Amino acid sequence: MSSVAPRTIALGQLLPDFALPDHLANQSVGPLSLDSRKVKKGGTFIALPGHAEDGRHFIVDALGHGAELVFEEAEDDSFELKDFHQMPLLSIPHLSSMVSEIAKDFFDSPSRDLKVVGIKGT
Repeated sequence: MSSVAPRTIALGQLLPDFALPDHLANQSVGPLSLDSRKVKKGGTFIALPGHAEDGRHFIVDALGHGAELVFEEAEDDSFELKDFHQMPLLSIPHLSSMVSEIAKDFFDSPSRDLKVVGIKGT
């Protein structure tokens, strides 16, 4: 069975639908985290609004844990690149619906190596 260790991937490969400056498009993306407390040094924090808490309120905490890049759910339908404490912060429209695709690409489609078996019985 193959490992699900992340491959090296450039931000431009992970987000091909967005116009990024060359220096960011070529930047390697660090380990992904939805939890600001679990961000690793050099990691990427994905800040999503939730039912009880809004992940965007924890961006400073993620930065304190070593985040070098943040994706946040945009307030409207426009993509925006911000500089947040000298760290790139990308406001991405409809980010919540893109998270599974981002993770699939980041981890190089780990489910393709899974064997699926269906068992039917009465």
